[in-house]
Amino acid sequence: MSNLSELLPTGGGQNAVEFVAAENIASGQAVALKTDGKIEAADSANFTNIIGLAAAAITSGATGDINVFGGINEAQSSLTIGTNYYINSSGSLTTSSSGSNIKLGQAISATTINLLDYPSVLAIAPGQQAYTAAGSYSFVVPAGITSISAVVVGGGGSGLGLNASATADGGGGGGGALAYLSTLAVTSGETLTVQVGAGGAGGGGASGGGNSGGTSSIVQSSATKLSAGGGTGGQAGPNAAGGTVNVGTGGAGGVGLGGTGAGGGGAGGYSGAGGQSGYASSASTTPTGGGGGGGGSAGTLSSGGVQYRRGGSGGGGVGILGAGSSGAAGSGNYQGNPSTGGGGGSNGTAGSNVGASQNSGAGGLYGGASGGAGYVYQGGVSSWGTGASAQGGAVRIIWGEGRAYPSTNTGDV
Repeated sequence: MSNLSELLPTGGGQNAVEFVAAENIASGQAVALKTDGKIEAADSANFTNIIGLAAAAITSGATGDINVFGGINEAQSSLTIGTNYYINSSGSLTTSSSGSNIKLGQAISATTINLLDYPSVLAIAPGQQAYTAAGSYSFVVPAGITSISAVVVGGGGSGLGLNASATADGGGGGGGALAYLSTLAVTSGETLTVQVGAGGAGGGGASGGGNSGGTSSIVQSSATKLSAGGGTGGQAGPNAAGGTVNVGTGGAGGVGLGGTGAGGGGAGGYSGAGGQSGYASSASTTPTGGGGGGGGSAGTLSSGGVQYRRGGSGGGGVGILGAGSSGAAGSGNYQGNPSTGGGGGSNGTAGSNVGASQNSGAGGLYGGASGGAGYVYQGGVSSWGTGASAQGGAVRIIWGEGRAYPSTNTGDV
């Protein structure tokens, strides 16, 4: 490479710097810098080392000019004036800002791109970080990043298990809430505190109720920037409330109905609450926006000297890759048939179905509540069911130009 004085405006301010090519380079091709100081055509293996565009074709082993970031490249064709152009991971020019594409600059003629300054390119490099196990974490903002977007889902509540004397009904738990923010200003290198709420633990023999799910949140400099509450544990009679949106935008968790064998509530969605569970003659409902449906429930059935009420199925969870279609309601079964779990919303997973069992079904990922337990009575002997554990919550943070919750380029890159 020649001396750095060549970075000064020359040839119309093109910022042309000489490099030796390690392979044949086409005119206008995006190039990446190798560790030996030579250049090569940009591709998926060297994508993060792109330094600019070739001013003209360069033969392998020869020296040629590269218009580095901050300069102007006049070796393009058929550009649209005023349009932003990007480089994709195969090294090709594109107008798409999606995925991991790196913004180069703007067309100022059909053949010319005004390249961004190099620090600007670093600041928009896309990425994401997901936390899906309950606990506390530290997220360090990557270099060059000044803004993030995030979603948090609270843990689901667990359904109530019946105790040996059947003094408590096995009500379903409430679903966890979902909250998101489109933009949060951050500083490179600062640390955010991330909390992922646990799902309510399952079990039997609890007259006071099932276990509530935990809150998921993001805290910046002691200020809570995003928070979604966990669902309430299943109750002995009263309904179990879904988690609430404490800070941010989103939907509350679905209600878990009280009563033996009630299903679990669905997780909240990006634009509305999760579905309510079903019980006996009350069917579960479809969520109002991107959440999972509530689980169905089993009615009392007497047959051949056997009386039973099957456990309730789990509420559907909600996905963290951005808003999608709502989950389906779980089946409300009123004649003792096996119940089905609520469908997952926005690509979350469905709640567990319940077959011929008095035990309840687990909720779906993320934030789905578990159903309440049932019982079997045969030959004067009662068998009491246990409540399954609910699903925990999750937190996901994304960054990069043109990426924002609830649904703008929110997939993994």
